[in-house]
Amino acid sequence: MEPEKIAFDVEAAQLAQQLGKCHDAVMGIFKYAARSPDPDIQIKALLAASRIMRAGATSAAALKRLRSDVDRHHTLTVVHRGDPDFENSKTNGHAEAAAEHGA
Repeated sequence: MEPEKIAFDVEAAQLAQQLGKCHDAVMGIFKYAARSPDPDIQIKALLAASRIMRAGATSAAALKRLRSDVDRHHTLTVVHRGDPDFENSKTNGHAEAAAEHGA
């Protein structure tokens, strides 16, 4: 196996462990907020938990993209009905789509 691939796998495993720890931290914050009688503390705790959740979700999405197979990438081109002008169409891979259409 390539050294870069091994290093990536180790780092990906570390990130996966950290994501699990983020989840545990968020659950702990939720429990803390639920037990607190002070609404101010509850709001601050829930805001902190939501920030950790967003960061975890972003990290998980990035990890999924990095782990995904390059061959699974697809280009989608949207051409609006009644608009035959290819330049006005939208794509997630405009360069590849333009090459396919001879543009």
